[in-house]
Amino acid sequence: PRDVLAATSPPGRGMTDGGLELQVAVVGGTAVPVEQVSALARLAADLRGRATAVAPPVRRAPELVRSEDLPEHVRGRPVLGLAVDTLEPVGFEPAGTFLVTGPPGSGRSNAVHWLTDAVARVAPNARLVHLGTRRTALAGRAGWHRSATGDDAAEVARSVAALFTDPAPEGRTTAVLVVEDLPDFLAGPAETALTELIKKVRRNGHLLLAEGESSAWTAPWPLLTEVRAGRRGLVLQPDGPEGEAVLRTLFPRVRRTDFPPGRALVADRGHVRPVHLPLVVSG
Repeated sequence: PRDVLAATSPPGRGMTDGGLELQVAVVGGTAVPVEQVSALARLAADLRGRATAVAPPVRRAPELVRSEDLPEHVRGRPVLGLAVDTLEPVGFEPAGTFLVTGPPGSGRSNAVHWLTDAVARVAPNARLVHLGTRRTALAGRAGWHRSATGDDAAEVARSVAALFTDPAPEGRTTAVLVVEDLPDFLAGPAETALTELIKKVRRNGHLLLAEGESSAWTAPWPLLTEVRAGRRGLVLQPDGPEGEAVLRTLFPRVRRTDFPPGRALVADRGHVRPVHLPLVVSG
């Protein structure tokens, strides 16, 4: 019946699906909030004494994930971060192209640093090559097989090509190419050598981690299309169109305010999930 409940009905008044009017009982029989809390505490103690199963806590994704809170690997794969939908660590396949993008201040540099370290932990003997357009904290990271920035990147890109020429061994990561600010290499002296190097990486099953700002990835240059073709990567603090424009993947409707620095939508050949990458603790 539509005329049973109204805005003036007392709190706790309701209807069953069978059409019966009911009044929900108040634990302790009082409307005073403090007394209700005490009554609920006594009820909880009584239920625990009867060995009643305790409901699991309702968890939420943290605003900040620390590297020490995550395992060394996830079933042998490098750790991508903390999955926001399950609040469990999630790994990624260390092969093919993996793109990292997002607006300024979204945590791109931290993300590339974390992913590099994550791969190095599961493949300590892999040769890691770094290229960038300028000196960064990542360029100063220890353990690079080769690292170059600016005009030196072209020469290094050509000199390390042999590392990526042969197919990667089954189940092993032997060579990794990490490129910061990849779109900034367009129309520069290293563009041709870097494009050819990325083709080798992708076709032979090695790993490429490529970073750049969201707005810079949409140009139809071969250097960028080689990376985008893998349809794998993450968008930090997404704002809607980046999924289709950069990764050819439709993203769900999201609000950028729900994505603090380090949180991203991760795409892997059409599959999308939210993941929070940890803050790399240096020193």
